[in-house]
Amino acid sequence: MNRMSSICPLVVGEAIIDEYVFSTGIGKSTKDPVIAVLRKSIETYAGGSLAVANHLAGFCDEVMLVTQLGDIHRNEDFVRTSLESNVDSVLLTKSQSPTIHKRRIVDRYSSNKLLEIYEMRDQMTSGEDAKVLLNTLQGSLENKDLVIVTDYGHGMLTSESITMLCDKSPFLAMNVQSNAGNRGFNPVSKYKKADYVCLQQHEVEIETRQRDVDVRDQLSEVMRRIECSRFTVTQGKLGSLHYGPNTGFVEAPAFAVRVLDRVGAGDAVFAVTSLLVKLGAPWDIVALIGNVAGAQMVSELGNSQPLNATTLSKSITSLMK
Repeated sequence: MNRMSSICPLVVGEAIIDEYVFSTGIGKSTKDPVIAVLRKSIETYAGGSLAVANHLAGFCDEVMLVTQLGDIHRNEDFVRTSLESNVDSVLLTKSQSPTIHKRRIVDRYSSNKLLEIYEMRDQMTSGEDAKVLLNTLQGSLENKDLVIVTDYGHGMLTSESITMLCDKSPFLAMNVQSNAGNRGFNPVSKYKKADYVCLQQHEVEIETRQRDVDVRDQLSEVMRRIECSRFTVTQGKLGSLHYGPNTGFVEAPAFAVRVLDRVGAGDAVFAVTSLLVKLGAPWDIVALIGNVAGAQMVSELGNSQPLNATTLSKSITSLMK
């Protein structure tokens, strides 16, 4: 972990603003079969590629971020103030679009989510915006040790930009996410090659169109579709599965004892394991540190507390005792 500070990663992907609206139930609506709630408070966090960059900033001396905001409800001031001081950000624009905003209505007492509302325009980046994105990536890829792509499937990354990332990244780590806004339309196989891929198990199932099949067989099918030999598959309470060409499959248990919110946990695991894989860490170490990071994140609300080397080291030391 001490060696991570020397890595200078480039993070590429959509910026997301995560908002939690805490409410209390006041009863069933008189005229409709819905629950009425009373808003009590609101908390807002930096999510998506912003969260990944902040996690990396807790380990690396310098992090570069290329992301995209909208020209409607841009929220640039919030984004800039939410990023850690050692994150150098390039905030591009997606025209005629809002900055992606995901609002969650949450029961204040139980922390159960009642409803999620997306504000976004998920059409593909086009025209002058696409040209600016390509030119920015062309310059940003120079002199970078590690390129970390967080593809949330909301339209930032075009086929041309994906080809550039695959062909010109010195070491490409990527997470291609399946969520409510893109389910079934954001397969990892749209990338032809990578050096490291981190996925959730349901994303592997969506890619292979298979359920009720051993995850090892599913992952073997993914490896036939994309040129990559190093994988992490997160499996929630079941832990994680890892694969490397020299070691084969490595399993690790989950370490969480308190689960408050699972949002952002996968991003944290992806961020820290990407650094470890780049450094050539053994897979059992990758699995241990990654799962401790995931346990730390699910015990907090969303991305309210980014990872950092000090707290993660203390958690690992405590676990080893």
